[in-house]
Amino acid sequence: MTLLDIMRICGRSWRLLVALVVLGGGAGAAVAAFTTPVFRAETQLFISVRSAGEAASELVQGNSAAQQKVTSYVEVVQSASVLQPVIDELDLPTDVAELAERVSASSPANSVLLDISALDEDPELAVRIAAATAEHFSDLVTTDLDGTEAGAPSLVRVNTIQPPVVPDAPASPSYPQDIALGLVGGVALGLALVLLRHLLDTRVRTRDDVESVTDVPILGDIAFDATAGSQPLIVHSDPRNPRAEAFRALRTNVQFIELDGVKRTFTITSALPSEGKSTTAANLALTLAETGAKVALVDADLRRPRIADMLGVEGAAGLTDLLIGRAEIEDVLVPWGHGGLRVLPAGSIPPNPSELLASEAMHRLVELLIDENDAVVIDAPPLLPVTDAAILSRLTGGALVVSASGRSTRQQLRGAIESLEGIGSRALGIVTTMRRVKHGRAGGYYAYRTVADEPTPSEAKSSGRRALPASDG
Repeated sequence: MTLLDIMRICGRSWRLLVALVVLGGGAGAAVAAFTTPVFRAETQLFISVRSAGEAASELVQGNSAAQQKVTSYVEVVQSASVLQPVIDELDLPTDVAELAERVSASSPANSVLLDISALDEDPELAVRIAAATAEHFSDLVTTDLDGTEAGAPSLVRVNTIQPPVVPDAPASPSYPQDIALGLVGGVALGLALVLLRHLLDTRVRTRDDVESVTDVPILGDIAFDATAGSQPLIVHSDPRNPRAEAFRALRTNVQFIELDGVKRTFTITSALPSEGKSTTAANLALTLAETGAKVALVDADLRRPRIADMLGVEGAAGLTDLLIGRAEIEDVLVPWGHGGLRVLPAGSIPPNPSELLASEAMHRLVELLIDENDAVVIDAPPLLPVTDAAILSRLTGGALVVSASGRSTRQQLRGAIESLEGIGSRALGIVTTMRRVKHGRAGGYYAYRTVADEPTPSEAKSSGRRALPASDG
């Protein structure tokens, strides 16, 4: 996974990231607000070792000895020999172990300075603890640890060069630090959740997801459009729209598919419902008719037909009536617009759609439509719930499988394609739909394209079809 992939994944879940970052910053602020303030008082001691003479070499030896002693004195500060007298002197309600957690000592490298700090909720008491610790440490070093016999002065001298002062602000909590830590924690948690969500989410969202499932070529890429429900026939209603141009690009790619000498006959299907197959079928038929070709659009989704409502044609009689011998093809094949498009609606919903679509009558009908048209587009049910689309794909040149972004999983798309291959059919290509793109990504050159004239609403009315479009199936 590259950095660009991570950025793309985070971009899809930016709301979650922002929410966790804000939550982390708020949690840091809350921790700071509800934490009892603790003050730090500091004092600094200078450690020196007296030399026997005034020679330079002896002074250097004394300084080196002081540096060595300071290293061990850091541990002495937290010893019971120092802290117990402090507890006794200040009458502190604690013990040595607890006080050792509040008193610390440090020394800069190659230095004879010793820094002692004390923490307490009372700033004045912190000062007294630091001062008492320094005092009792000095007494212990000069009298017991490095003292001399017969009352001679100690060779080690401890001088306070920076006495403790009452601190103005608490050492903790620190609002900037706690909020910064909260923000960093929010970012880390957000990234972890986003990446985990991506790894667990097997839905097909991008071209890479499709290509990881199958070698079937991607023939079309249709962007998401919030108005698709009210304007499904984008090629007709807004010919210069980028989505309309995307359908024309699909038409171009479809025309180059090798169909082994068979005329352009396609079954349009998907893995699951609501992936945009009916919209794709209708707009593909419209774009094929724009070229002057004779095109038959057949609604073979006998379970949830949508084509009749989408194109505004009468759908009471159609494919079902034709297959059971209750109607003739010239009675139910409806011309649409001024081009060569004719629409065969589904008709009434039968109790046995799979049997009708697998019948000899359906086979003869497809052959007839192929003979009389330059292209035949058949809108079929989804592949996974029922077998209708797989049956139809064997009667045509193959299937175009529509895959909506974020709708089906990779396993479901793979299963849909395998269901075609399992009966000796094939997937001619994949059409990705509902892919979300940022504003400005679509090319502005679409506006310069000249498209075939389409009927106006008044002309549509005179041709016997309704002008009101319906939602996609």
